[in-house]
Amino acid sequence: MLTTVCAVAPAASAGAAVAAPQIGGGSVTTYDVVDKSVTHNYVDKSHVIGGCPASNAKQTCTVSKGKSMTRTVGVALGASRSDVTASLEISNSTEVNSSTSCSIVVAAGHSAKAYAGGDRYRYHVRANTFSSATGKTTHRVNTSWSYAFNPKANLVSCWDA
Repeated sequence: MLTTVCAVAPAASAGAAVAAPQIGGGSVTTYDVVDKSVTHNYVDKSHVIGGCPASNAKQTCTVSKGKSMTRTVGVALGASRSDVTASLEISNSTEVNSSTSCSIVVAAGHSAKAYAGGDRYRYHVRANTFSSATGKTTHRVNTSWSYAFNPKANLVSCWDA
């Protein structure tokens, strides 16, 4: 799926923060993402949000709601986090609190871990530079994949670790 966003900085209103495009040498650069794909209901096992061990006997481990889950966003080519989240159409906030709990029966000597679930994005960051001298726009695309993880408050997954 190809997403293209052209950004023009609107006039700032009272209390509103507006990110200005980078301007230098008669050029304006905006950023977007291209070659975007998304995996829904992805379990992010790189960030444990809770867990518990089973000591001497099999037991149920419950991870309660209200755990903090981190929204991660990969940037490149000078794009800011807010440039990328706007293009992905996700919140720029760095954290989400879980609104649900999970439980799992854990064997003696094992432990349970809870992970955030959500949407995982894969994309390339693109810089679009308009030159007022030539009247042309040049595009630079980051050759490495960037990733973002957008946790869903109601998606927490418990696993026997």
